[in-house]
Amino acid sequence: MAQEVYLMRVTRLKNVRIVDGIHASSKPTDLYLVGPSLARQLPPETRIDATYDLEDHIAMAGGIDIHTHIGGGKVNLARLMWPERSTKEADEKPWLGPLSAPVPGTWETGQRYLQMGYTTCFEPAMLPANARQSH
Repeated sequence: MAQEVYLMRVTRLKNVRIVDGIHASSKPTDLYLVGPSLARQLPPETRIDATYDLEDHIAMAGGIDIHTHIGGGKVNLARLMWPERSTKEADEKPWLGPLSAPVPGTWETGQRYLQMGYTTCFEPAMLPANARQSH
C-alpha cells in the first residue's frame, strides 16, 4: 500500500470519533481518505494533501434501506395520477413539509435519503419494465 499512497490524494480527518457498531471505543483519532478508500494508519513519509479537524464530529457508516418505494410501478402511477400538484399548495400547508408533490420524484426522494444519512436504497421486487426508475 505504501507505493499506492503516493499516487493518490490523501486527506487526513483529524480528531474524529468513529462509530462502527463493532468497536466500543469512540476516542478521537485520525482517519485518512486515500483516493476512494479509508485507512487508519499510513506510512510516516506519506504526504498529506489536506487536513480537516473534526473535533466534536462523528464518523459513521451511511444508512442502508433494503426496502424502499422510490421507483416502483405503483409509486410512478401515483406520480402520474396527480401531475397538477404544485409546490404552492405545500407552502400553504406547512405540516405537509416542503415536498414538490405528494409523491416526490426519484431524484428528490434520493436527495432526502442523503439528507438523512442513507447511502444505499433498494427497490424490492422490481419488474424489468420499471427498472429504469430504480437504478
